[in-house]
Amino acid sequence: DASYQAIYDSQKVDINTPTNSRLFLRLAQDSHNCWTTCGDATTGNANEMLTAIQSFAASITDPPALNDKIVPSKALTLLQGQVVSGGTRYETHVIAKYEFKEGEGTVAADTSGIEPAADLTITDPDKVSWVSGWGLEFKSGGKAMASIANSQKLYDLIISSGAYSIEAWVVPGNVTQGENEPAAIVTYSSGASDRNFTMGQQLYNYTMANRISNANATGETLATPDADEALQATQQHVVMTFDATNGRRIYVNGKLASDTDDTTMGFLDQWDPGYVLTLGAESNGVHSWDGKIRLLAIHNVALTEEQIQQNFDAGVGQKFNMLFKIGHLDDAGANSLPDSSYIWFTVSEFDNFSYLFSDPRFVILNQVAGDPLYTIGTDETTLTTPVDISGIKIGINGREVEVGQVFENINTSITKSPQSLVGTKSYDFGDGNGTVSVPAAASGTIIAKKNGASGPSADQFFLSFEHFAGQTGLVTDSTSFPLTYDYPGTDTDPDYIVGVRNFDELNATMAQVTGVDPASVETSFENLKQQLPSKENLQGFLASMQMAIANLAGIYCDALVEDPTLRTTFFGSFGFTSNVDTAFGSGDSTQKNQIVNALVTKMVGTGLNIQPDTAAIKDALIGSDGNGGLFGSLETTCAADGCTRDAARTRTIVKGMCMAVLGSAAGTQQ
Repeated sequence: DASYQAIYDSQKVDINTPTNSRLFLRLAQDSHNCWTTCGDATTGNANEMLTAIQSFAASITDPPALNDKIVPSKALTLLQGQVVSGGTRYETHVIAKYEFKEGEGTVAADTSGIEPAADLTITDPDKVSWVSGWGLEFKSGGKAMASIANSQKLYDLIISSGAYSIEAWVVPGNVTQGENEPAAIVTYSSGASDRNFTMGQQLYNYTMANRISNANATGETLATPDADEALQATQQHVVMTFDATNGRRIYVNGKLASDTDDTTMGFLDQWDPGYVLTLGAESNGVHSWDGKIRLLAIHNVALTEEQIQQNFDAGVGQKFNMLFKIGHLDDAGANSLPDSSYIWFTVSEFDNFSYLFSDPRFVILNQVAGDPLYTIGTDETTLTTPVDISGIKIGINGREVEVGQVFENINTSITKSPQSLVGTKSYDFGDGNGTVSVPAAASGTIIAKKNGASGPSADQFFLSFEHFAGQTGLVTDSTSFPLTYDYPGTDTDPDYIVGVRNFDELNATMAQVTGVDPASVETSFENLKQQLPSKENLQGFLASMQMAIANLAGIYCDALVEDPTLRTTFFGSFGFTSNVDTAFGSGDSTQKNQIVNALVTKMVGTGLNIQPDTAAIKDALIGSDGNGGLFGSLETTCAADGCTRDAARTRTIVKGMCMAVLGSAAGTQQ
């Protein structure tokens, strides 16, 4: 059992999918330590190894049961978590962006929203593979390239600004590549000797090459200091910036990692517009790089250290909020712990072989009456009695994980919600000096995959505790997990049920339903464009995008209501030039219903199988008695603020109701 667990946890052998075993892949893909002929799954040493692993897998019995003190929980799978997109990134000046969410095929899309889209084509699928949780992995000789024509937007937009930043989340495959010439991670070049810029690796160093003259077409090179060994074979956030004042700078994990650039700063007017954006190697295949790229963004400004830190803090990859219920564990009720108390982890697929658990927090969820979803309150909730908690361990598929249990160092008291749980633990080192309180250094840990994140045998997780509220040997119970719900229809994958319109579709939709000429609001739209959704995938939708949608709806509603011809066509004859009392009448008036009915008919539609109820929309806009809803709020606000209830206020109220409907899911859902 011990030897089996050792190789299983380190992914040397994958019992469920033997072809994923590293012992096999090192022979079949890497030609590493073959004893005669390497071969593949059907021939040579690789086939011998695969056959042995399959035989080994067939002989394995069920894993040993949990410790007697631990009661198994109803575990959560990764896909039962709530999909999140990470923190807010700074992307005001992004001109090319690759999130690698496709997961299959030979094209990685440029999701920046800046045309032309410089999509990347994988030229050798045998040497470039997709990484679970978003990313591309490059093996020696593999590369992904944009076209020359679409790559030129980098030249056009960077030359015009005179500055740029290359930002990437990378996982170098080793620290031995690029010894003689830097291996090319990201390059905008035409080969080994002609480039505009290159992000590279040379052993333990990141390198940045930037062309400022034709005399040195390969570009001046800046590297991180040798002694720092800034590059490690683990996931790192790397940003390289250039501007004519500061020259080149290299940042690793949010911090400046390069020395002062002492070369001539120069300008970028010697760049060549005919070069190609390439990942994993030079465009002609030389200087290849082994490793994973999980996100790439190119900006036409030199990002500041604060902006770089913001993007580092936002993280990378598809993430899930997983909530493990602990409220029921306070059986005695002595600690006044609400039933809706949870330990919250942010979890992601780190790569094809592991999960990343990070940022444990205690939260109390609040449910709004009649709403199936729960939310975290904006105000802190203080517990009347602190709850001691220590030794959190992660379990998978019915047993505690043997390695990677960094959260067992947690030893803290829960006093409020929300509260981070990364605390300290006391140790006695046996030196006669008593115990020492040591910080729990890590806020994240890697857990090896077993069966994978999806499918009928998907990995299931639970938590156990050394101590919890005076009790020992407790595990979580995910009964009535609150942040998931069933989607209608037979296909429960939300990607196939509903999406969100992207920026161009939103603009066209709002123009169509209001009758406003989009050319008349083009400047305002362009200012909002980068804040609006660039893709239709609902899982990447952020709160900031909804704010931008509301702003765009406000722009169109303002143009609609202020144009006498457009507003008459849309709403019919209405007192837009009359004061509030005259225009809207009193109570559940004909005038108010006229506005509501026009908005419902032309923005929401009628007679559809699935749509908001007209009565519910009316209640939200004017209330059942005509004096409530949004209208009542705007009228009350006006009265409280002492504003003038004139014709301008009348149009403002109509614009508000128009924005509420136009910017709702009725107008944004795809």
